Amino acid sequence: MSEQATAILLNWKRPYHIPVIAEHLKQQQFVSNVLVWDNSGELSSSTPNVDGILRGEENVFTFGRFAATQHVETDWIYTQDDDVIQVEIERLYEEAMKSPDRITAGLPSDRSSRHWDWYRTQDVLHTDIGYGSFYKKDRIDQAFQEWDQWYPRERNLGCRKADKVFTVLHGQRKLVHIRLKRLQHKGRESGMDQNSLWLRRDHKALDRNVTRKLQRMIEPGHVTTEWVER
Repeated sequence: MSEQATAILLNWKRPYHIPVIAEHLKQQQFVSNVLVWDNSGELSSSTPNVDGILRGEENVFTFGRFAATQHVETDWIYTQDDDVIQVEIERLYEEAMKSPDRITAGLPSDRSSRHWDWYRTQDVLHTDIGYGSFYKKDRIDQAFQEWDQWYPRERNLGCRKADKVFTVLHGQRKLVHIRLKRLQHKGRESGMDQNSLWLRRDHKALDRNVTRKLQRMIEPGHVTTEWVER
């Protein structure tokens, strides 16, 4: 029997995408169940194709996908953002099984996203896990405990930038060149989804702040990358 993974989705302002994404994930033989961390507090308990909806007392931003792992029985986690269908999820899974000690993340390179080329040409510490990624849950607690030890008064920053905190402190990644299907946002303007976190006015300042802090925590060469071209 193949290794099973629990899929974890985040919901904030796009609940209409969750059933569609969850339906696609439930079709994968290696996905045991689909959980949603609902930061909005408004996602219906009867949302189709979802096995469980989890919430905190407040919006914990991207930390929700890591907090949700406390309710997971599988060793493997799959996660993605709520605005794509990962059409090559099986390929990502196969690559993850070959490199269990790494975060295996898909990166596209198309007209609307130059992430693959950006990672190839820039010194990028963090890993974008929103396009679809597999990783083992046993490194999650370790990463956030380390963050809290270094910056005990920066819990909110750690929540806001949880993807970056986890992936940088984990350090080992496998980047896979993939295709994906982008879902159309309701009320989309000028080609951008106005609910995206990166559009918030304080995003860049927070990003620089957490990057500086993480750089103090790691040694040179801590982040290593394995590349899987198309």
